[in-house]
Amino acid sequence: MEKRRKEFTLIELMIVIAMIAILAGLLLPSLNRARDKARAMGCVGNMKQITLATVLYANDYNDYFPPLYNTANFMTAFEKYLNVRRDDIKEWKNQLPSKAKVYFCPDDRENAETKTANLSYFCNMYVGCVNYYIVNGMGSATIEAAHAYRLNQVRTPSVKLFFADYFHPDRWVTYMDQNSFPFYTSATFAGNRVAAGVSFRHNRQANFSYLDGHIAGDRFQKYVGTQNTSIHPKR
Repeated sequence: MEKRRKEFTLIELMIVIAMIAILAGLLLPSLNRARDKARAMGCVGNMKQITLATVLYANDYNDYFPPLYNTANFMTAFEKYLNVRRDDIKEWKNQLPSKAKVYFCPDDRENAETKTANLSYFCNMYVGCVNYYIVNGMGSATIEAAHAYRLNQVRTPSVKLFFADYFHPDRWVTYMDQNSFPFYTSATFAGNRVAAGVSFRHNRQANFSYLDGHIAGDRFQKYVGTQNTSIHPKR
């Protein structure tokens, strides 16, 4: 005589569903943290490539840092080191070649919410060769000769910032100064953002590239304050 297969009762089915929901609730935070960590590490990888390009450029050009502003900017300077032409940085994200992603942080939510290709990183203008020299962090002055530093002029390069996660509405490379340190966190992404600032998008941390070549993630409290010595090469 054939035995009848026992079927699930409604109560048993509800218990199974509840157990699955509990397990999902326990696992999802861990999965989210792992995903966020992977994105942050992808950002670190991008910044390592950009920092290495900086060192290679300096080795080729008498220890000078690359230009950071105006018609000759760091993207032009890095073309042969990163194999990414400045023209590869299109206005629209769907036009970007995959190799150009070195300039875009995987955790950049601002970029994820727009079709325009805003760069995810910026430079400390106190370091590079610029046409507008920021005087004491207050305003600007046009000068005839470009102001530039060499690697061997930098004091304590292990604490001097060069590149960082940032947001800018106009896709510019911008600067920090030693008197102020504008920043954005996930809480400030809502609303109208009209100014540039460091973007602390990795669990309220930002990745920073330092002039000795290392990359580190830090919270904004480390840098906010007057006369910030992490900005100016000789301070």
